[in-house]
Amino acid sequence: MVVYIEFAFAENFFIDFILLFLAVKTVKGKVKLLSLTLSALVGTVFALVFPLLELPTAVAVALKLLAGILLCLLAIRRGKLKQTLVMTGFFYLYTFCLGGLLIAIYNMAGWEYTENGLFVLSSAPAALVISGAVFFAIVLLSSLGRIFRRIKFIRKSLRCSLTLRGKRVEERALLDSGNCLTVDGNPVSIVSLSLAARLVDGFHQVTRARQVEVSTVNGVGSISVFQIDEMQIYSDGQVHTIIGAYLGIGKDLSDDCAVILNSAYIPSGGEL
Repeated sequence: MVVYIEFAFAENFFIDFILLFLAVKTVKGKVKLLSLTLSALVGTVFALVFPLLELPTAVAVALKLLAGILLCLLAIRRGKLKQTLVMTGFFYLYTFCLGGLLIAIYNMAGWEYTENGLFVLSSAPAALVISGAVFFAIVLLSSLGRIFRRIKFIRKSLRCSLTLRGKRVEERALLDSGNCLTVDGNPVSIVSLSLAARLVDGFHQVTRARQVEVSTVNGVGSISVFQIDEMQIYSDGQVHTIIGAYLGIGKDLSDDCAVILNSAYIPSGGEL
């Protein structure tokens, strides 16, 4: 297999840069292009020089681990020790995942490859390898965004259960100080359309349903409001029960946040 040094340098540099960028984003560190560039250059030199060293297996493995820590230290300068170590773990995880993906592609395409330092060298076109790494980064960043949003939601949300005619649905809910909607003086919480459908098995089962006019940022509109038998909100080991709670159907509400509790359920001292 013939690998041109300039192509190998370009591949390793861009892959290093992408993996370090992903690792920094994962631990929510500050992305500094100069630091990432310097770290990626060091990683590239290491990846090209390492195969020339004849080292015992144990020493080679230890050197690879130390190299990863050094790269992360350079990429997230002034980061806390714990943050750097976690970043190093993710850096190796992403390296393993991307390396496995590239090897699978090489095998399917019949390209030769060899493991080189922290990464893989191959006879595949450099542009294709870099494009694969960019695609990997885009997919991973999209997934990380969803994961972070879900974690943030879970941290801020409460567990609640909704019961209607013996059917019980349990979901995570957010307390919203901006939701002041009432019907006949009763607070109304907002649920997603799909959650409402799960709860009532078709709106023909709902009694005392009505259309209520509401004001939103998009203007004046109306939502369907119905009454359930019971709503329970769980917080700090306690259960807060609301008999005959009212729910409004928010058609634009996503299933990621299927219940928005009314501001009336926020006690004067703060959160539940």
